[in-house]
Amino acid sequence: MNTESIVRRRAPATLLATALAATALAGCGGQPADMHAALAGPVAETVNGEAVSEKLVQALAARRNLDLSKPELRERVLKQLTDMTLLAQEARKAGYAKDPGFQANAELGRLQGLAVAAMKAMADDNKVDDAAVRAEYERQFPGGNIRMYDFDQLSFESEDDAKRALTEIATGKTFDQVMEEHRKEARVSRNFPKMRAEQMPPPLLAAVSALKQGETTATPVELPQGWSLVRLDAAGTTPAPAFDKVEANLRRSLLRHAGEDRIAKLRADAKITVNEAVAGAEGAKSAAPAPAKPQ
Repeated sequence: MNTESIVRRRAPATLLATALAATALAGCGGQPADMHAALAGPVAETVNGEAVSEKLVQALAARRNLDLSKPELRERVLKQLTDMTLLAQEARKAGYAKDPGFQANAELGRLQGLAVAAMKAMADDNKVDDAAVRAEYERQFPGGNIRMYDFDQLSFESEDDAKRALTEIATGKTFDQVMEEHRKEARVSRNFPKMRAEQMPPPLLAAVSALKQGETTATPVELPQGWSLVRLDAAGTTPAPAFDKVEANLRRSLLRHAGEDRIAKLRADAKITVNEAVAGAEGAKSAAPAPAKPQ
């Protein structure tokens, strides 16, 4: 077997090792003592003398939504943890941590793992009472109905472009004509049929619900897709699902929003300083033309 074929066969394994080792190393060296202490307790297995905590088995099973009471599923979880542990051991043995790129991947895996665990812990801390769920149901389904809208949306990257398109409508062109003429440069140019109110971002819902059939927003609306013009084609209602059919989803949605709000507050309260010198240097490096290949 020649060297080229060996390299080709080993490359996928190296990529897999890097990915799994980054995750596995999240629980290995460099962690605070209190996190190591939290993993004390029953040992599920040992791999080359290294203990694998039963709590890790439970955590991985929960993340994969696997039932550990079923022997075949417990075996699957143990196999994954065995592979992670072996790869982490091999990484330490081979000295991969000396490579800055490897260190960055491992640290990224550690941060991702901590973030996921923190989000779950925050969700467990947040309690959504029944009254809040009922209030959300009534907000989304006023009068026991689902509000539905058919509308057209034309979105541009800049507010000025959206205003120019709006001027074209005001001076005689139809919304359809303006949509067609600006289709290529618009960020969004399409019809949205049967959109439920709860599917729409609040600014869009507010704009659409204020319109009468056939009307267009008087000013551009700032949405995630850009500065938007919206025309209402039709509005109506359909009976809402029973409360008990959507209660679990509503509770999950409220918990998710509570988590997002908490992250937003953490970000707002944090002191964040961007190193513009590094950002500028990296941008210049990316923009630099690639060196010419020898002919």
